[in-house]
Amino acid sequence: SDFESNIIVDADDSAPVLMKNLMIRREPNTFFRTAGEDMPAKAYCGIYLKRGLLQLQKSHMINENGGCLLVKNESRAEIQGNILSGSSGNAIFVNGTHTSVLVENNEIYGATGNGIEITEGKATISGNKIFNCDKCGIMLYKSEGCVIKKNYIFRNGFSGIEANTVKDQVEIFENRIFENSRSGIFSQNRSDLMITNNIICNNVEANIISKHSAKLKLENNRISSGGSSGLFIMDNCEVHAEGNEFSSNRNYGIEIYSSALYGKNNVLKNNKKCGLQITHHATGYFKNNQLIDNGVGGSQWSNQSSSPNEFEYADNEESSYSRRGGAGGPGSYNRDAGNEEGRSNRRESRRYHDGGSPARERSGERRRYSRSRSHSGSRGRYYRGNAETREKYNSHSQSKSRSRVRSRSRENNKTRGSQ
Repeated sequence: SDFESNIIVDADDSAPVLMKNLMIRREPNTFFRTAGEDMPAKAYCGIYLKRGLLQLQKSHMINENGGCLLVKNESRAEIQGNILSGSSGNAIFVNGTHTSVLVENNEIYGATGNGIEITEGKATISGNKIFNCDKCGIMLYKSEGCVIKKNYIFRNGFSGIEANTVKDQVEIFENRIFENSRSGIFSQNRSDLMITNNIICNNVEANIISKHSAKLKLENNRISSGGSSGLFIMDNCEVHAEGNEFSSNRNYGIEIYSSALYGKNNVLKNNKKCGLQITHHATGYFKNNQLIDNGVGGSQWSNQSSSPNEFEYADNEESSYSRRGGAGGPGSYNRDAGNEEGRSNRRESRRYHDGGSPARERSGERRRYSRSRSHSGSRGRYYRGNAETREKYNSHSQSKSRSRVRSRSRENNKTRGSQ
Protein backbone atom coordinates (compact mmCIF):
# COMPACT_ATOMS: atom_id res chain seq x y z
CA SER A 1 0.00 0.00 0.00
CA ASP A 2 1.07 3.59 -0.63
CA PHE A 3 -0.39 4.52 2.76
CA GLU A 4 0.61 3.33 6.17
CA SER A 5 -2.38 3.65 8.50
CA ASN A 6 -3.74 2.52 11.82
CA ILE A 7 -6.90 1.39 10.03
CA ILE A 8 -7.48 0.66 6.33
CA VAL A 9 -11.08 0.29 5.10
CA ASP A 10 -11.51 -1.61 1.82
CA ALA A 11 -15.11 -2.80 1.61
CA ASP A 12 -18.14 -3.15 -0.58
CA ASP A 13 -20.24 0.01 -0.29
CA SER A 14 -23.52 -1.92 -0.12
CA ALA A 15 -23.31 -1.74 3.70
CA PRO A 16 -21.60 0.95 5.82
CA VAL A 17 -18.61 0.30 8.05
CA LEU A 18 -19.40 1.88 11.42
CA MET A 19 -16.59 3.01 13.74
CA LYS A 20 -17.57 4.58 17.03
CA ASN A 21 -15.93 5.71 20.29
CA LEU A 22 -12.38 5.11 19.08
CA MET A 23 -9.19 6.66 20.42
CA ILE A 24 -6.48 6.67 17.75
CA ARG A 25 -3.06 8.18 18.29
CA ARG A 26 0.06 8.03 16.16
CA GLU A 27 3.48 9.32 17.22
CA PRO A 28 5.47 11.92 15.22
CA ASN A 29 7.29 11.36 11.96
CA THR A 30 7.24 13.43 8.76
CA PHE A 31 4.45 13.90 6.23
CA PHE A 32 3.23 17.13 4.72
CA ARG A 33 1.33 18.00 1.58
CA THR A 34 -0.12 21.14 0.03
CA ALA A 35 -2.85 21.52 -2.58
CA GLY A 36 -1.90 20.40 -6.09
CA GLU A 37 1.18 18.40 -5.08
CA ASP A 38 1.50 14.69 -5.74
CA MET A 39 1.19 12.29 -2.83
CA PRO A 40 4.55 11.15 -1.42
CA ALA A 41 5.72 7.59 -1.98
CA LYS A 42 4.68 6.60 1.53
CA ALA A 43 2.03 8.57 3.45
CA TYR A 44 0.67 8.10 6.95
CA CYS A 45 -2.84 8.57 8.27
CA GLY A 46 -5.03 7.42 11.11
CA ILE A 47 -7.79 5.95 8.92
CA TYR A 48 -7.42 5.31 5.19
CA LEU A 49 -10.74 4.80 3.40
CA LYS A 50 -9.71 3.02 0.23
CA ARG A 51 -13.16 1.82 -0.84
CA GLY A 52 -16.64 1.68 0.61
CA LEU A 53 -18.84 3.72 2.95
CA LEU A 54 -17.39 4.67 6.36
CA GLN A 55 -19.34 6.07 9.29
CA LEU A 56 -16.99 7.53 11.91
CA GLN A 57 -18.68 8.79 15.08
CA LYS A 58 -17.72 10.13 18.51
CA SER A 59 -14.05 9.27 18.18
CA HIS A 60 -10.85 11.13 19.04
CA MET A 61 -7.91 11.04 16.64
CA ILE A 62 -4.49 12.54 17.25
CA ASN A 63 -1.98 11.91 14.49
CA GLU A 64 1.39 13.62 14.80
CA ASN A 65 2.70 11.48 11.94
CA GLY A 66 0.25 12.46 9.18
CA GLY A 67 -3.40 13.24 8.57
CA CYS A 68 -6.23 11.90 10.66
CA LEU A 69 -8.47 10.70 7.82
CA LEU A 70 -7.82 10.06 4.13
CA VAL A 71 -10.71 9.38 1.72
CA LYS A 72 -9.94 8.25 -1.87
CA ASN A 73 -11.10 6.31 -4.92
CA GLU A 74 -14.82 7.14 -5.16
CA SER A 75 -15.35 6.30 -1.49
CA ARG A 76 -17.96 7.87 0.80
CA ALA A 77 -17.62 8.91 4.42
CA GLU A 78 -19.86 10.32 7.13
CA ILE A 79 -17.71 11.95 9.82
CA GLN A 80 -19.89 13.06 12.74
CA GLY A 81 -19.24 14.22 16.29
CA ASN A 82 -15.48 13.56 16.41
CA ILE A 83 -12.41 15.39 17.67
CA LEU A 84 -9.55 15.47 15.15
CA SER A 85 -6.48 17.21 16.49
CA GLY A 86 -2.75 17.63 16.18
CA SER A 87 -2.36 16.13 12.73
CA SER A 88 0.89 16.57 10.82
CA GLY A 89 -0.69 17.60 7.54
CA ASN A 90 -4.39 17.88 6.73
CA ALA A 91 -6.76 16.63 9.40
CA ILE A 92 -9.26 15.42 6.75
CA PHE A 93 -8.11 14.94 3.17
CA VAL A 94 -10.60 13.95 0.45
CA ASN A 95 -8.90 13.18 -2.85
CA GLY A 96 -10.48 11.84 -6.03
CA THR A 97 -13.35 12.41 -8.42
CA HIS A 98 -16.76 11.10 -7.32
CA THR A 99 -15.53 10.93 -3.72
CA SER A 100 -18.11 12.28 -1.28
CA VAL A 101 -18.04 13.15 2.43
CA LEU A 102 -20.31 14.56 5.10
CA VAL A 103 -18.32 16.34 7.83
CA GLU A 104 -20.71 17.34 10.62
CA ASN A 105 -20.44 18.55 14.23
CA ASN A 106 -16.73 17.89 14.67
CA GLU A 107 -13.92 19.79 16.37
CA ILE A 108 -10.91 20.06 14.09
CA TYR A 109 -7.85 21.90 15.32
CA GLY A 110 -4.07 22.01 15.52
CA ALA A 111 -3.32 20.60 12.05
CA THR A 112 -0.01 21.64 10.48
CA GLY A 113 -1.78 21.67 7.10
CA ASN A 114 -5.44 22.46 6.37
CA GLY A 115 -8.27 21.52 8.69
CA ILE A 116 -10.22 20.02 5.76
CA GLU A 117 -9.02 19.72 2.17
CA ILE A 118 -11.31 18.63 -0.66
CA THR A 119 -9.51 17.90 -3.94
CA GLU A 120 -11.66 16.78 -6.87
CA GLY A 121 -14.33 15.53 -4.49
CA LYS A 122 -17.66 16.67 -3.09
CA ALA A 123 -18.42 17.58 0.52
CA THR A 124 -21.05 18.92 2.87
CA ILE A 125 -19.31 20.59 5.81
CA SER A 126 -21.76 21.57 8.54
CA GLY A 127 -21.75 22.56 12.21
CA ASN A 128 -18.02 22.16 12.83
CA LYS A 129 -15.48 24.16 14.79
CA ILE A 130 -12.29 24.48 12.75
CA PHE A 131 -9.51 26.49 14.34
CA ASN A 132 -5.79 26.89 15.02
CA CYS A 133 -4.70 25.07 11.86
CA ASP A 134 -1.42 26.24 10.31
CA LYS A 135 -2.92 26.66 6.85
CA CYS A 136 -6.58 27.09 5.87
CA GLY A 137 -9.58 26.04 7.86
CA ILE A 138 -11.17 24.63 4.68
CA MET A 139 -9.34 24.27 1.35
CA LEU A 140 -11.27 23.48 -1.85
CA TYR A 141 -9.20 22.57 -4.90
CA LYS A 142 -10.96 21.50 -8.11
CA SER A 143 -13.90 20.38 -5.98
CA GLU A 144 -17.21 19.32 -7.48
CA GLY A 145 -19.84 21.37 -5.69
CA CYS A 146 -19.51 21.76 -1.94
CA VAL A 147 -21.77 23.12 0.78
CA ILE A 148 -20.23 24.87 3.80
CA LYS A 149 -22.78 25.88 6.42
CA LYS A 150 -23.14 26.79 10.10
CA ASN A 151 -19.47 26.38 10.97
CA TYR A 152 -17.17 28.37 13.25
CA ILE A 153 -13.90 28.89 11.38
CA PHE A 154 -11.34 30.98 13.21
CA ARG A 155 -7.68 31.65 14.06
CA ASN A 156 -6.21 29.64 11.22
CA GLY A 157 -2.81 30.46 9.72
CA PHE A 158 -4.02 31.24 6.20
CA SER A 159 -7.62 31.94 5.16
CA GLY A 160 -10.71 30.62 6.85
CA ILE A 161 -11.98 29.22 3.52
CA GLU A 162 -10.02 29.09 0.26
CA ALA A 163 -11.53 28.07 -3.08
CA ASN A 164 -9.16 27.47 -5.99
CA THR A 165 -10.36 26.38 -9.44
CA VAL A 166 -13.56 24.80 -8.17
CA LYS A 167 -15.67 23.10 -10.83
CA ASP A 168 -19.19 23.85 -9.54
CA GLN A 169 -20.70 26.59 -7.41
CA VAL A 170 -19.81 26.44 -3.71
CA GLU A 171 -22.55 27.42 -1.25
CA ILE A 172 -21.28 29.15 1.90
CA PHE A 173 -23.98 30.19 4.34
CA GLU A 174 -24.63 30.91 8.02
CA ASN A 175 -20.98 30.57 9.07
CA ARG A 176 -18.94 32.66 11.47
CA ILE A 177 -15.48 33.28 10.05
CA PHE A 178 -13.15 35.43 12.10
CA GLU A 179 -9.61 36.17 13.28
CA ASN A 180 -7.85 34.22 10.54
CA SER A 181 -4.29 35.31 9.72
CA ARG A 182 -5.09 36.14 6.12
CA SER A 183 -8.61 36.56 4.74
CA GLY A 184 -11.91 35.16 5.88
CA ILE A 185 -12.76 33.84 2.39
CA PHE A 186 -10.29 33.72 -0.51
CA SER A 187 -11.45 32.81 -4.01
CA GLN A 188 -9.41 32.58 -7.21
CA ASN A 189 -9.03 31.04 -10.67
CA ARG A 190 -12.61 30.95 -11.98
CA SER A 191 -14.11 29.72 -8.73
CA ASP A 192 -17.84 30.37 -8.26
CA LEU A 193 -19.08 31.09 -4.72
CA MET A 194 -22.53 31.85 -3.30
CA ILE A 195 -21.97 33.55 0.10
CA THR A 196 -25.13 34.14 2.17
CA ASN A 197 -25.99 35.13 5.76
CA ASN A 198 -22.46 34.86 7.15
CA ILE A 199 -20.65 36.91 9.79
CA ILE A 200 -17.12 37.56 8.54
CA CYS A 201 -15.01 39.81 10.72
CA ASN A 202 -11.64 40.66 12.28
CA ASN A 203 -9.52 38.83 9.73
CA VAL A 204 -5.97 40.15 9.36
CA GLU A 205 -6.20 40.98 5.64
CA ALA A 206 -9.40 41.78 3.73
CA ASN A 207 -12.40 39.84 5.01
CA ILE A 208 -13.18 38.57 1.48
CA ILE A 209 -10.68 38.48 -1.41
CA SER A 210 -11.57 37.49 -4.97
CA LYS A 211 -8.94 37.25 -7.72
CA HIS A 212 -8.27 35.93 -11.21
CA SER A 213 -11.70 35.68 -12.86
CA ALA A 214 -13.55 34.36 -9.84
CA LYS A 215 -17.29 34.91 -9.48
CA LEU A 216 -19.04 35.80 -6.23
CA LYS A 217 -22.61 36.35 -5.18
CA LEU A 218 -22.97 37.94 -1.74
CA GLU A 219 -26.32 38.33 0.01
CA ASN A 220 -27.19 39.43 3.55
CA ASN A 221 -23.72 39.11 5.08
CA ARG A 222 -22.19 41.17 7.89
CA ILE A 223 -18.60 41.95 6.95
CA SER A 224 -16.72 44.07 9.45
CA SER A 225 -13.41 45.07 11.04
CA GLY A 226 -11.15 43.65 8.36
CA GLY A 227 -7.44 44.45 8.61
CA SER A 228 -7.66 45.84 5.07
CA SER A 229 -10.98 46.10 3.21
CA GLY A 230 -14.29 44.38 3.75
CA LEU A 231 -14.33 43.08 0.16
CA PHE A 232 -11.38 43.28 -2.23
CA ILE A 233 -11.88 42.17 -5.84
CA MET A 234 -9.31 42.30 -8.65
CA ASP A 235 -8.23 40.84 -12.00
CA ASN A 236 -11.45 40.35 -13.99
CA CYS A 237 -13.73 39.08 -11.24
CA GLU A 238 -17.49 39.47 -11.25
CA VAL A 239 -19.27 40.20 -7.99
CA HIS A 240 -22.99 40.61 -7.28
CA ALA A 241 -23.63 42.08 -3.83
CA GLU A 242 -27.06 42.72 -2.34
CA GLY A 243 -28.27 43.38 1.20
CA ASN A 244 -24.84 43.22 2.87
CA GLU A 245 -23.34 45.39 5.58
CA PHE A 246 -19.70 46.45 5.27
CA SER A 247 -18.63 48.27 8.41
CA SER A 248 -15.58 49.41 10.39
CA ASN A 249 -13.01 48.01 7.98
CA ARG A 250 -9.53 49.45 8.18
CA ASN A 251 -9.33 50.69 4.58
CA TYR A 252 -12.46 50.43 2.43
CA GLY A 253 -15.85 48.81 2.68
CA ILE A 254 -15.52 47.58 -0.92
CA GLU A 255 -12.41 47.94 -3.09
CA ILE A 256 -12.54 47.14 -6.83
CA TYR A 257 -9.58 46.79 -9.17
CA SER A 258 -10.10 45.83 -12.83
CA SER A 259 -13.30 43.90 -12.12
CA ALA A 260 -17.08 44.16 -12.35
CA LEU A 261 -19.28 44.98 -9.35
CA TYR A 262 -23.08 44.93 -9.37
CA GLY A 263 -24.18 46.22 -5.97
CA LYS A 264 -27.55 47.28 -4.58
CA ASN A 265 -29.25 47.70 -1.20
CA ASN A 266 -26.00 47.41 0.76
CA VAL A 267 -24.92 49.45 3.80
CA LEU A 268 -21.34 50.76 3.97
CA LYS A 269 -20.56 52.53 7.21
CA ASN A 270 -17.68 53.59 9.45
CA ASN A 271 -15.00 52.34 7.05
CA LYS A 272 -11.80 54.23 7.72
CA LYS A 273 -10.71 55.44 4.27
CA CYS A 274 -13.98 55.45 2.33
CA GLY A 275 -17.00 53.26 1.69
CA LEU A 276 -16.42 52.36 -1.97
CA GLN A 277 -13.06 52.58 -3.75
CA ILE A 278 -12.93 52.10 -7.54
CA THR A 279 -9.52 51.87 -9.21
CA HIS A 280 -8.07 50.99 -12.60
CA HIS A 281 -10.68 49.63 -15.06
CA ALA A 282 -13.89 48.82 -13.19
CA THR A 283 -17.35 48.22 -14.64
CA GLY A 284 -20.86 47.58 -13.34
CA TYR A 285 -23.14 49.63 -11.12
CA PHE A 286 -23.76 50.62 -7.50
CA LYS A 287 -27.37 51.63 -6.83
CA ASN A 288 -29.74 52.21 -3.90
CA ASN A 289 -27.08 51.71 -1.25
CA GLN A 290 -26.45 53.58 1.99
CA LEU A 291 -23.03 55.09 2.68
CA ILE A 292 -22.76 56.37 6.24
CA ASP A 293 -19.90 58.02 8.05
CA ASN A 294 -17.07 56.64 5.93
CA GLY A 295 -13.65 58.19 5.50
CA VAL A 296 -11.47 60.41 7.65
CA GLY A 297 -12.40 63.42 5.57
CA GLY A 298 -16.00 62.39 5.04
CA SER A 299 -15.24 60.70 1.71
CA GLN A 300 -18.03 58.21 1.10
CA TRP A 301 -16.74 56.89 -2.23
CA SER A 302 -13.95 57.43 -4.73
CA ASN A 303 -13.80 56.66 -8.46
CA GLN A 304 -10.22 56.53 -9.73
CA SER A 305 -11.02 54.24 -12.63
CA SER A 306 -9.30 54.79 -15.96
CA SER A 307 -12.79 54.59 -17.53
CA PRO A 308 -15.07 56.18 -14.90
CA ASN A 309 -18.08 56.37 -17.20
CA GLU A 310 -18.29 52.57 -17.42
CA PHE A 311 -19.24 52.33 -13.75
CA GLU A 312 -22.67 53.67 -12.79
CA TYR A 313 -23.07 55.20 -9.34
CA ALA A 314 -26.68 56.26 -8.82
CA ASP A 315 -29.53 56.69 -6.31
CA ASN A 316 -27.34 56.05 -3.27
CA GLU A 317 -27.98 57.69 0.09
CA GLU A 318 -24.98 59.38 1.67
CA SER A 319 -24.99 60.73 5.23
CA SER A 320 -22.43 61.67 7.83
CA TYR A 321 -22.67 62.31 11.54
CA SER A 322 -19.00 61.57 12.13
CA ARG A 323 -16.78 63.25 14.68
CA ARG A 324 -14.04 65.55 13.45
CA GLY A 325 -10.94 63.54 12.73
CA GLY A 326 -12.84 60.57 11.27
CA ALA A 327 -15.38 58.00 12.30
CA GLY A 328 -15.27 57.45 16.00
CA GLY A 329 -12.44 59.93 16.53
CA PRO A 330 -12.29 62.58 19.25
CA GLY A 331 -13.87 65.96 18.85
CA SER A 332 -17.27 67.51 18.24
CA TYR A 333 -19.94 65.98 16.05
CA ASN A 334 -20.55 67.17 12.54
CA ARG A 335 -23.39 69.70 12.56
CA ASP A 336 -24.42 68.80 9.01
CA ALA A 337 -26.20 65.69 10.23
CA GLY A 338 -29.90 66.06 9.58
CA ASN A 339 -31.27 63.12 11.48
CA GLU A 340 -32.34 62.70 15.09
CA GLU A 341 -29.22 60.73 15.96
CA GLY A 342 -27.11 63.60 14.73
CA ARG A 343 -29.12 66.13 16.77
CA SER A 344 -28.78 63.98 19.88
CA ASN A 345 -25.05 63.71 19.34
CA ARG A 346 -24.76 67.47 18.93
CA ARG A 347 -26.58 68.07 22.23
CA GLU A 348 -24.18 65.73 24.01
CA SER A 349 -21.25 67.40 22.31
CA ARG A 350 -22.34 70.85 23.54
CA ARG A 351 -22.57 69.55 27.08
CA TYR A 352 -19.06 68.10 26.77
CA HIS A 353 -17.51 71.31 25.43
CA ASP A 354 -19.23 73.46 28.06
CA GLY A 355 -17.20 71.58 30.62
CA GLY A 356 -19.94 69.27 31.78
CA SER A 357 -20.83 65.70 30.89
CA PRO A 358 -24.06 63.70 30.61
CA ALA A 359 -23.48 62.34 34.12
CA ARG A 360 -23.07 65.83 35.53
CA GLU A 361 -26.14 67.07 33.71
CA ARG A 362 -28.22 64.33 35.31
CA SER A 363 -26.89 64.83 38.82
CA GLY A 364 -28.70 68.09 39.58
CA GLU A 365 -27.54 71.63 40.29
CA ARG A 366 -27.42 71.46 44.10
CA ARG A 367 -25.58 68.14 44.22
CA ARG A 368 -23.04 69.33 41.69
CA TYR A 369 -22.40 72.56 43.59
CA SER A 370 -21.89 70.84 46.93
CA ARG A 371 -19.61 68.23 45.38
CA SER A 372 -17.53 70.91 43.73
CA ARG A 373 -17.02 72.70 47.06
CA SER A 374 -15.97 69.53 48.86
CA HIS A 375 -13.40 68.72 46.17
CA SER A 376 -12.26 72.27 45.43
CA GLY A 377 -9.07 71.99 47.49
CA SER A 378 -7.01 75.09 48.27
CA ARG A 379 -8.25 78.59 47.58
CA GLY A 380 -7.84 79.86 44.07
CA ARG A 381 -8.78 76.47 42.46
CA TYR A 382 -11.92 77.17 40.47
CA TYR A 383 -14.69 74.73 39.67
CA ARG A 384 -15.01 73.73 35.97
CA GLY A 385 -18.72 73.05 35.71
CA ASN A 386 -21.07 74.52 33.14
CA ALA A 387 -21.09 78.26 32.57
CA GLU A 388 -23.82 79.24 35.03
CA THR A 389 -22.58 77.06 37.90
CA ARG A 390 -18.96 78.01 37.24
CA GLU A 391 -19.82 81.70 37.55
CA LYS A 392 -21.70 81.10 40.84
CA TYR A 393 -18.98 79.02 42.39
CA ASN A 394 -16.00 81.03 41.21
CA SER A 395 -17.59 84.23 42.45
CA HIS A 396 -18.29 82.59 45.81
CA SER A 397 -14.77 81.16 45.99
CA GLN A 398 -13.15 84.51 45.20
CA SER A 399 -15.32 86.25 47.83
CA LYS A 400 -14.30 83.69 50.48
CA SER A 401 -10.67 84.09 49.49
CA ARG A 402 -10.84 87.92 49.93
CA SER A 403 -12.61 87.46 53.28
CA ARG A 404 -9.82 85.18 54.53
CA VAL A 405 -7.17 87.72 53.48
CA ARG A 406 -8.94 90.55 55.36
CA SER A 407 -9.39 88.35 58.46
CA ARG A 408 -5.70 87.45 58.53
CA SER A 409 -4.74 91.11 58.03
CA ARG A 410 -6.82 92.14 61.10
CA GLU A 411 -5.27 89.37 63.19
CA ASN A 412 -1.76 90.44 62.18
CA ASN A 413 -2.49 94.09 63.06
CA LYS A 414 -3.77 93.02 66.50
CA THR A 415 -0.64 90.98 67.08
CA ARG A 416 1.64 93.89 66.19
CA GLY A 417 -0.40 96.26 68.40
CA SER A 418 -0.06 93.99 71.43
CA GLN A 419 3.68 93.77 70.91
